[in-house]
Amino acid sequence: MTFPTTLVHSVPKSGTHLVGNIISKLPGAPKIEEEHCWINIDNYRELDQRRNEILFTHLPRLSEIEKKINESGVKHIFISRDPRDVVVSLYYYIFNVDHGNGLYKYLKALKSKSEQINAIITGVKLTADDQKKYNSTESLNFSKEFSPIYSWRYAENLLVIQYEELMNEKTRDKVLYQVLEYYEPYLKHKKDEILEQLRNSVTEKLWIFRKGTTGQWKSEFSLENKTIFKSVAGELLIELGYEKDMDW
Repeated sequence: MTFPTTLVHSVPKSGTHLVGNIISKLPGAPKIEEEHCWINIDNYRELDQRRNEILFTHLPRLSEIEKKINESGVKHIFISRDPRDVVVSLYYYIFNVDHGNGLYKYLKALKSKSEQINAIITGVKLTADDQKKYNSTESLNFSKEFSPIYSWRYAENLLVIQYEELMNEKTRDKVLYQVLEYYEPYLKHKKDEILEQLRNSVTEKLWIFRKGTTGQWKSEFSLENKTIFKSVAGELLIELGYEKDMDW
């Protein structure tokens, strides 16, 4: 039986490559082809033509997109990560790696790290003057752009992985067994024989991986960052199960 195409789905900075790397270690799975692995709004309609690949996407949950993914027959995995840690990871990615991002110059011009993180939380929409100043038309709206992606967590016909459980040694095997069960019809080896290789793939250092820790927001967020985040996405945290209320 040919190994199926897999679509790994998440908001940015939530372990997309990490989970893709885990899948690539399954017997018979394809390697990740970085140049052709991204599915976006321009090419998702061609998903049913992709064969034996590991693909990535950050597409929002819209009815037309969901219908196309379901009809394509791909194995669909969604990764959920604490949105606060996503903000921190985005911050470090923009400042340490993605200097070509037009928002880098804008954020760098702000006076403090707290202001920079606030800008990522509340969103950045450059004025006409700022677009000229920073030579960029890029924007960022955390709540507006990411909430429709998190909505995939409640979709049917997919495997949902919680990033925090995958990174926790006490719950990691549970997640890896879920992956093995999801692909069981395509595996010739016994699950226990594959498990150790999957464990190693979690701790393997990837080029895009900075720390991969959980709960880092606790040491990175200022009091103002916490207040702003609660006003923008506090309800989302409760909805996703990361908090029970606003008292954090």
